[in-house]
Amino acid sequence: MTTNNKLSFKQLLLVGSTIFGLFFGAGNLIFPVSLGQQATHHFWATSIGFLSSAILLPLLGIIAVAFTQANGIYDLAKPVGPRFAKFMVIALFTLIGPLYALPRLATVPYSMAIQPYVKASHNTLFLALFSGIFFTLTFLFALNRNKLMAYIGKYLNPIFLVLLIALLLFVFFQPFGNLSTHWQQLLTKRAYTDGFLVGYNTMDALGSLEYGILAVSIITSFGITEPRAKAMATLKGGSVGMLGMGLIYLGLLFAGATSTTTFGHNANGGLILANIATHYFGSAGNILFAGIIYLACITTAIGVTSAFATTLHEASPKVGFQRFALVAILISFIVSNVGLTTLIKVSVPLLYFIYPLAIVLIVLSLTRPLFYGAKPVYQWAIYLTFLASFVDTLGSLTQIINVPWLNHFASWAKTYIPLYSYQLDFLFPAVIGAGIGLSIYYRHRTFYQANYVVALGQK
Repeated sequence: MTTNNKLSFKQLLLVGSTIFGLFFGAGNLIFPVSLGQQATHHFWATSIGFLSSAILLPLLGIIAVAFTQANGIYDLAKPVGPRFAKFMVIALFTLIGPLYALPRLATVPYSMAIQPYVKASHNTLFLALFSGIFFTLTFLFALNRNKLMAYIGKYLNPIFLVLLIALLLFVFFQPFGNLSTHWQQLLTKRAYTDGFLVGYNTMDALGSLEYGILAVSIITSFGITEPRAKAMATLKGGSVGMLGMGLIYLGLLFAGATSTTTFGHNANGGLILANIATHYFGSAGNILFAGIIYLACITTAIGVTSAFATTLHEASPKVGFQRFALVAILISFIVSNVGLTTLIKVSVPLLYFIYPLAIVLIVLSLTRPLFYGAKPVYQWAIYLTFLASFVDTLGSLTQIINVPWLNHFASWAKTYIPLYSYQLDFLFPAVIGAGIGLSIYYRHRTFYQANYVVALGQK
């Protein structure tokens, strides 16, 4: 056990590998590939935008949890008010828990690697069998929380990385094309912001507000207990994990960008990746692809289930961790077999609503010592962001339903609300709200300094 409050090099790699495994799931494979196809010769601007929301924001989220010593999203959001904190917990787990992300983690590997070989008449049965096995294994792994790092960091994640890197090496050294060919400009002025918004689909910034608990608990198991030391160890371990993810993302983006000359444009990143694997490895590529996507999904499913059950168990200690984990698994199994297509369509407006709130909350958590955790700063920044998120949600509903007044509203917002077209209109309200809150803080600075508590939730 560490006694000097520092991670050894081996421990640092284990923590980084575990964080990588917890985050890297189905969406992390699929969305970068499809985005790479859309980016064309705006590759770097689009890639930087994607990495900003898919790498930087999750890293900041993990650090925010460690820095504030929070036990999760509830503690991080509590300075705004208990009702908002409960709302964020419910909203977060609606997306990353058993009502969307967990079911998707089972259906994606099935649809990409197995469904093409199954008769349509047998599809329902095989999906039920596959998802049943998938969630049974997820449940068994998640029950052994103390061995989570060994399962993911030592075994599952390295195997996954070997398979994926083998594929990406072929893409890099024997590319289909190059980034300077005359592909259609699908992303132009919006290159950076489109990449940034696609990063929302990974949901990693949301997940970081809960996975941060697991990262900190792993570091604590090494004997690092001093708060500042834990925060620094989390920063280092998270940086290692996110650096690895960033490199993999660039490889996947490059694979998508260079694949259009051979496969044409395809919105489905999973099919693109499957075609790439088959192109380089023939029939063995199908097995390689199946292994890659299955390991990516089950490692994330284990982390999501564990974080879900841990948070609810801490909120209701009388109910055991195992029961909450079982509830998550059973709901996920049911949803993965019925109605997931509708939920995927609904997820886009929900992401546009929740992500701005999560981003502002992360920034406030990291900067709270500057204003001594004053509630007015939290409340004004979040409440004005809430209004902007609501406007974005109304506008994004036009993508799934055709209602005249919604279409008119979206046109009006696009004309009169700054940055609305880029889905970044929450920035101005957040800054204005923070400014109002800071003016209140400065008038009562002595009071807030006297009552400042470093750790959220600490009494």
